Amino acid sequence: MPSLQRRSLLPPARGGLAKWSLHLFPSRTTVARSKTGEADDTVVMDSSRTPWLDHVLKHLSQGPPEERIFPWEYSQFYQMFVQAAAALGFKMAPYQGRHSGISIDRAHRERSLDECMKRGRWKAPKSVARYEKAGRLNDAWRELSAAQQDHALYCERQLEECLVRGRPLPMPPLRP
Repeated sequence: MPSLQRRSLLPPARGGLAKWSLHLFPSRTTVARSKTGEADDTVVMDSSRTPWLDHVLKHLSQGPPEERIFPWEYSQFYQMFVQAAAALGFKMAPYQGRHSGISIDRAHRERSLDECMKRGRWKAPKSVARYEKAGRLNDAWRELSAAQQDHALYCERQLEECLVRGRPLPMPPLRP
């Protein structure tokens, strides 16, 4: 979403969606379409694991509607993400969040397969099956050192403080 604008973040509405949502490829404001040619996709931004997300989305939505939410290009974000992961001893890329999100949602019984399919904007069950690997989460967790596991759990608990209040997390060396 290199040109995601503030107007794309839609707050909860009485009589509509009760959660924040992300309106992708709006047909009334752009000619851009998704890679599958779709317009007016909606992703509901909710998770029981991130009750503070409403605060972050409200903050991100404030400002001129046409202003980009993230002022950097994806290539810049990708490079910073990969470098930060490497500094923590991981080899990963941003798209893995989308790919692993379905496994996390299923492992925590957060969404049905149909809901995951809609959320990930996958058209075919085969696409969903490609990424839904809830059992793999345990394997990936076991690959982390005890220090990495502890730090990951700590960061998860402190994420609201960082995102909502701008407090930095201490980043100890976490080589496996």
